[in-house]
Amino acid sequence: MTVYTKPYWWSTGSWAAMTNQVLGQSGNTKILGSYFMYYTRDRIDVAGIAAEHLAIFPQGWSVQEIKPPLATKLTGKLEGGDNGPIDQYIEIHDIWTTVEIDEDDIFDRLFQLNTQIGPSMEGVDSANNNDRYLDFEQIIAARSRVWSDDTGLINKGIGTWPTFNYLRKVHDCTWGSGEPVGNDIVYHIRAVRFYVDTDGNGDPVGAQQMFIPASIQPMLTLVDKPAEIAYLAMKQRSLDV
Repeated sequence: MTVYTKPYWWSTGSWAAMTNQVLGQSGNTKILGSYFMYYTRDRIDVAGIAAEHLAIFPQGWSVQEIKPPLATKLTGKLEGGDNGPIDQYIEIHDIWTTVEIDEDDIFDRLFQLNTQIGPSMEGVDSANNNDRYLDFEQIIAARSRVWSDDTGLINKGIGTWPTFNYLRKVHDCTWGSGEPVGNDIVYHIRAVRFYVDTDGNGDPVGAQQMFIPASIQPMLTLVDKPAEIAYLAMKQRSLDV
């Protein structure tokens, strides 16, 4: 199984067009506070395998990109208020699951402003049943990465081109259960957020630009026919039924 994610070039002049591209990938965008956020979806149909009561066993997986994110600096405007120049920040989450992650969970929990909660992870609001979404067995594989601006990696502007900085990776975690897949569809999301300058209406403003690289994400799998009782148990874990 292989997922391909598109590259995106974000700017105040192109972000609306980018949103249309994201919508074409069953995703969406949102601006909240100082963040621009988006996600895209992929669905891999494995119904033919499931119909034979075969299970898919993940063997290995990677996220392959040819360069890191590239960005200009920000002026530090938040809803029109001037906070002074700030360095860029970006996080990218690639997550494979056996149950689709809801949009609200992406924007309101994975990208919650104060206390981020990854799928299947414990939160701080268990009293209101707001601590977990998806079970760990339903997270086949995931990789979460964070980059920050580093002025030591500068690509000087030439002519009318602005100065872009290659961002330095400060966090990289591969996680997930690696559980076998026992359902008809494998789901993948790429969820991304980064800082933006915004005006008094909360719309992007200024000359900020951001480049998010394309990726190839191959997953090596083994397909096998387990005993019927074992297959039913795998299906139950995959779908939480």
